[in-house]
Amino acid sequence: MEGITKPNSKIFKIAEKRSGFKGNDILFIDNSQKNIEAAMVHGWQVFLYDSAHPKEESRRLLDLLKLSL
Repeated sequence: MEGITKPNSKIFKIAEKRSGFKGNDILFIDNSQKNIEAAMVHGWQVFLYDSAHPKEESRRLLDLLKLSL
């Protein structure tokens, strides 16, 4: 436990350090615009997930991932 949460900038730096990846190598998926914007500041790729429409959003995310392969 770090004692901090999204969208605190420190949590994104910790995640980069622990994962060994930085910026554009990270895909961040969240349903909060605030958190998405915080990740974008760090250069992360983002996907804003609309949890009110899980089937459609899951399909959209899967399509995005397929394009990345």
